[in-house]
Amino acid sequence: MSAMAITHLDPWLKVPREAGTPPAWLPLGRFDLWIGIETLTEAAFLAGGAGSWELWCILGSSGAMLDRFLADPLDPVCQGLGGILHQGLAVAGTQTCSPEEAAASLFKALVHARGTHASICAPYVGGLLSAEAMAGIVADYQAELERNDQAALQADLEKPSPILVMARSLGITPSPAGQSSTSWVANCPSGRSHSIMLSSGSDTFGCGYCRRKGGPEELKAFWQDFHPERPRRSWPSFEGF
Repeated sequence: MSAMAITHLDPWLKVPREAGTPPAWLPLGRFDLWIGIETLTEAAFLAGGAGSWELWCILGSSGAMLDRFLADPLDPVCQGLGGILHQGLAVAGTQTCSPEEAAASLFKALVHARGTHASICAPYVGGLLSAEAMAGIVADYQAELERNDQAALQADLEKPSPILVMARSLGITPSPAGQSSTSWVANCPSGRSHSIMLSSGSDTFGCGYCRRKGGPEELKAFWQDFHPERPRRSWPSFEGF
């Protein structure tokens, strides 16, 4: 059986849909979603067939509110503030398989797409996927992140990359990001609350919020733009890298 070919990915539901639950949807399952400052509840549904599949999500403020919405999508309480927060098409793909297999492939794609920014977690309520199956997919992904972290730390121990050496000299505390053996994150030199991405493979960084990117020298310039009163007497030498 061929793997799922992903044709649409909107893990943060940035394109919301109108209220309502079409009868063609099959409940995939329900789970909690930890977003760093609070825990929300999400229900996922499978739509499609004949090799073309869609995973839709509805995000609510609580399991009780989500259950109330699913029982009556027009319930005015659910449509008020703090009820149903977002709903939309999260993942779509093509694969010749059963609905259960499609549900597993799409749910796995959703877990990976959200990465470490939002953690799907218990309690799980089964549908097309059992609670155990959803928990297993999440656990496998977390184990993959841990393997990548350990590989990144080992590679850094054997031969630190220039971008990580520069980041440490600036005091922005790089740490493995888990996405691969070369992916790292660090505090943004701007001092704001977001992070920047670092690659020890290409010796580059990127900050989407500040729209800055480049190599070690560009990272140093980025830091100096926000800390002109803290000049450095010496900077790392990259000879031998």
